[in-house]
Amino acid sequence: MEVRLGSMSTWYEDLGFAENPFFLDPVPPEKDMIENDFVNRDRERRTIAKFAQERRGKLIVFGRTGEGKSSLLNLLEYQATEQKRGVIRLDGTKLSDKEAFVEELLHQIELKTEAFSNDAKKKLKKKMEDLAIIELRRTEAGKQAFGVEAKLGALIASIAGKAEVEEGKGEERAYYITPRMTKLERIVSELIPAVLEEMSTVIIADNLEKSSQGQFRTFLTDVSGLVPGNALFVTTGIVTETDSETMRKCYDIFNTVLLMDPLDSPEKLKEFIERRIRGHCKTGHKAPTLRQEVIELLLDRANGNLRETFRYCYCAFQKFGTNITEATMLEAMQEVDAPRFAVMSEPELRTLNILAEGSDNTVKKVADALSETEGKMEIETTRSRLEKLVDQGFASKKKVRIRGRAYESVYAVPKTVKIILDRWKP
Repeated sequence: MEVRLGSMSTWYEDLGFAENPFFLDPVPPEKDMIENDFVNRDRERRTIAKFAQERRGKLIVFGRTGEGKSSLLNLLEYQATEQKRGVIRLDGTKLSDKEAFVEELLHQIELKTEAFSNDAKKKLKKKMEDLAIIELRRTEAGKQAFGVEAKLGALIASIAGKAEVEEGKGEERAYYITPRMTKLERIVSELIPAVLEEMSTVIIADNLEKSSQGQFRTFLTDVSGLVPGNALFVTTGIVTETDSETMRKCYDIFNTVLLMDPLDSPEKLKEFIERRIRGHCKTGHKAPTLRQEVIELLLDRANGNLRETFRYCYCAFQKFGTNITEATMLEAMQEVDAPRFAVMSEPELRTLNILAEGSDNTVKKVADALSETEGKMEIETTRSRLEKLVDQGFASKKKVRIRGRAYESVYAVPKTVKIILDRWKP
């Protein structure tokens, strides 16, 4: 029998969904998706909407991993685009120092310049001439003693070239930067603001929180001062990995520090999941609901991380349909986590088992337990191992006051991880 691919339905269509409700990517900057998939974020959305109306300012969104920080940045992009503002998105993981920040910003500006209107291009060209960006016919270019060698200079020259209006194009031309304009300070204080003035710009630095905390602090202390004063700037941070000193620095730098409401109760998580399910059901189709014990299981395992929550739901619905029980969700979790367990080293598995068997697990307590099988364990080696388990989602960490203003980190393993760990066979 001939089977035509075009006639085949997907698993989610068979279950009554118009689309996969458990997509893992941030909510995209599209009107329908924003209206459909933002759930219980009214306070955060109001803050973003007010910020988008400002001409200049800096905002940082704090939340936990997987809570929807990037979705809020996409919301800002959508609102800025609706207001006909220019949007520049920077990859926060590449903003390690001043030069990297300026290079990435110039590169993104270069991509935008060609789309300027002719009037905007003429204004920009005049400003660049005033800033000693020199235009020459290609036949005269070889007579100049200075050229474009560095990356920043090449990017500036490219922006100048793309600012050429159509009627001015003809004979091939070259653009040169006088030595004074190759200095980082002048690029930041003179050139970039001049360009951004024509764009009414919103600068979004996504994924900054994915860099190390050391790089995050470097950005705050060294790089954030380079953000042009005539633009809106927004980025993100992970609240659970930010200490009080770094937070104080954020208040010095950012006009608005927005903390997302955590998904820390079964009721909040249930609303998020079921609104997502209802939003993607076919018209007239009754949306399935999840049992309370399944919601509690998801909250325990993912700790409010929506990305991981939807990953487990995707596997469960795809494998078992809409009748999800505690047992079938545990089986789905085991299937999702199996590759993660498979690549864990023996020392990591030993550490995880010690956490699973113990309580009030301080670094010293875990180090002492590991010393019984691995010999004397250094505190920092143990701490590094524990932090890796937290990053992988196998352990949680909280700070407990021990005396005065002194705190100590205590690590634990979710009960669902304990169950999966007992079932897992390498």
